[in-house]
Amino acid sequence: MATKLKRQFVQESESFVHSLLDAQDIATLAAVATRQLVALGFYEVQLLWNQLPGDMGSLQTSTLQPPDPGTLGLLESARRLNGLSQRTDPASGAVQLVWVVAQNTGLWVALSAHFDAANVDLDWRAKLGPLSARCQSLLYTQRLQVDVHQRRLQQRPVLKFGKGIEHFGCRA
Repeated sequence: MATKLKRQFVQESESFVHSLLDAQDIATLAAVATRQLVALGFYEVQLLWNQLPGDMGSLQTSTLQPPDPGTLGLLESARRLNGLSQRTDPASGAVQLVWVVAQNTGLWVALSAHFDAANVDLDWRAKLGPLSARCQSLLYTQRLQVDVHQRRLQQRPVLKFGKGIEHFGCRA
């Protein structure tokens, strides 16, 4: 019996990893991650990421909804501290966590999710190791795209119009 359960876990894990590898952008990766997190007992799952280094105005979310102020506070705390921040609702005991899954030179991906301690797989972080690795890979690619774009902007020729309109044979 234990062998059958172990085999099922390995198959599910392999399927999760294959789905992560198939994702070519963070939005697709977020959909894959959300399915896995719900299966592990999480709810109100939201991945958050920035598109440009250091620009909170470029914040994207997997739900297409802006994060609430409490989530933003946990995100800032997680980014400043050890990558994980959480709060517990005293009335229900539900926990909301924000975990910075990956970072790369000003770019980052974070996970916001809620769970009840009695209903969540306690080994969730170990099972999400492949998510962190794939996010890091996609952030690296995104960082290269940002760098190439900035390089192109720097190399554009600048037209100088210092001689006035007469220089082009036109008269005012």
